[in-house]
Amino acid sequence: MRLRAVKVGNRQLNNALYRIAITQIRFNSGGPGATYYRKRREFGDTHAQALRRMERRIARIVFGHMRTAQANWAKQLPKEHSHVEVFGA
Repeated sequence: MRLRAVKVGNRQLNNALYRIAITQIRFNSGGPGATYYRKRREFGDTHAQALRRMERRIARIVFGHMRTAQANWAKQLPKEHSHVEVFGA
């Protein structure tokens, strides 16, 4: 499956995800990020495709942590604040 590069969106977020992905590849060679990158390259992805897949994977992981943290936070709210909405819950 070929992924297209998206030229729109939050440039600061995209830049941060890019830096995280590059750091994982270069400085954490035995870590899960570098392992995933190597696996994608062996599978036949180009450098750009593998990097883009890695950035998306990082974004999914971070969003999952944020959603879990917010859900846990909402559970700790007093009853009078029970109307607060939690995204993804």
